[in-house]
Amino acid sequence: MQLSPTDYLLWGIGLFLLVLTGLVLLSRHLVREIPWFFGYVTFQLSRSAALLTTYIRMSQHRMSYADYFYLYWLTELGSIVLAFLVVYGIYRRIFSNYDALKQLVSAVLAGAAVVLLVIAVVTGATASGADPPGIVKAVLLLERGARLLQCGLLAVLFLLALYFGLPWQNRLFGIAFGFGLYSCLQLIAITWRSLVGETVANAYSQAQAAAYSIGVMIWFGYLVAPDPLPEHRGVLLHDDLEKWNRLLKELIKQ
Repeated sequence: MQLSPTDYLLWGIGLFLLVLTGLVLLSRHLVREIPWFFGYVTFQLSRSAALLTTYIRMSQHRMSYADYFYLYWLTELGSIVLAFLVVYGIYRRIFSNYDALKQLVSAVLAGAAVVLLVIAVVTGATASGADPPGIVKAVLLLERGARLLQCGLLAVLFLLALYFGLPWQNRLFGIAFGFGLYSCLQLIAITWRSLVGETVANAYSQAQAAAYSIGVMIWFGYLVAPDPLPEHRGVLLHDDLEKWNRLLKELIKQ
């Protein structure tokens, strides 16, 4: 496996933006506010360092391509799991002042996750592709299903945030938007790679890196932007939310 100048450029841009994002989280004292996102950023930086080290050692014939391959996909799986935890943390933060509504939204997201998981499994099991049966095809199908599930959950989260009045300028929305856009672009790239096959492996890798850089750019932009003034532009007003929260608490107690 040989990286081209374009590969290095895209990788470098994404890593540079990710380092800046981590520094903004620290300098603006946002780690306590969104610790799950800081954990994700830290994991991604550690992953990049490990992959780069492995690639250099592989170039020196001190490690094999198999070492790099398994490290990449194992850490990719960890990245996907952490991304789900970030989404979960976002919705908990949105409804942190409404315990009963938080439980209701948890049920809605759990139900959506089950439905989307079934769709993802069926899609992965029935999907055709150009790759021969083996670990590459299995991993691509697994990631395609995971990205489909992630896109669906983020769509549900956006609809809930819109309904309950989360402003577009809110950094939580920006983090979710960055994940959502990256996941959708990744889903398109994975589907294209699965259908065409190994001949577009390099282009697929570059598309992945470009999509990730776009996502990180969105995170960085939202994090450095001034904090928005509190506002409610959703279907439900703040007083309505309080009433619904009290009503749900009474129903839960019964």
